[in-house]
Amino acid sequence: MRCRGGEARGGGYLRVAVPWLLLGLLNMGCFSTAAPNPSNVPPASTTAVPANPHGTQRIYRARFDGARGGGAFKLTLRLAETTRFRLDASDPFGRALWTLDVQGAQGAWRDVRAGTSCSLFERIELREFPLSSLALVALPRLLLGEVPFEAVGEAAPRPRDGAWSMTTASGGELRARFVAGTLATWTLEERGVPFAAYRVERGEAILSGLESGVQMRWREAVSEPLSTPLPPFEPSSGGACAATPIAGISTPSEEAE
Repeated sequence: MRCRGGEARGGGYLRVAVPWLLLGLLNMGCFSTAAPNPSNVPPASTTAVPANPHGTQRIYRARFDGARGGGAFKLTLRLAETTRFRLDASDPFGRALWTLDVQGAQGAWRDVRAGTSCSLFERIELREFPLSSLALVALPRLLLGEVPFEAVGEAAPRPRDGAWSMTTASGGELRARFVAGTLATWTLEERGVPFAAYRVERGEAILSGLESGVQMRWREAVSEPLSTPLPPFEPSSGGACAATPIAGISTPSEEAE
């Protein structure tokens, strides 16, 4: 799949710079601090977090838009347990783009078409979204519609309805709002300046980079039991990933260009 509206690199197909994933900004993508409409909260069959999402396979229809173009793609999350999962991205025709395999603090990202790979450890640096505080194992929480960040110290109990905030491990301030027990919006601030935002709109999750103007949207299309166990984790033979945004990973070779 070729990106439209911008120059495509690395073979012209959409790649994930990851968790993930994830984002245009204009009227549709701008984050609003107004209280969310309860009708915007997703039903349980979309981005609401089940009591136990482990042992499931979830397929998301997603779209990424940024300064260099954008396009639609599909994400498949195979979540065996909190620290063991795999993300696969493919274009709308089902052709594989990349995979992200995670076991504990280790991650292996593979560019299927280029035949290259790189390694991740503990955290993921999202190039389009300044979410360097995001732990690698938090990517499923982001896709599932949960708070994906770790708190410093003990955070206040999360309300069923209303505002909630916490300080993240990287020193940022997360301000969130819950509606009927479901995460409806959050913004991530640094020194009082918002730079990333998440919201749910008519059952669709939207992650926006407020400075970069990029946006990722996703909607769960399928949720089913994991039919077969994940294969054993295989570390990447490549070097460390230079940066991993949600829709197109920056590999060491790309950084050298």
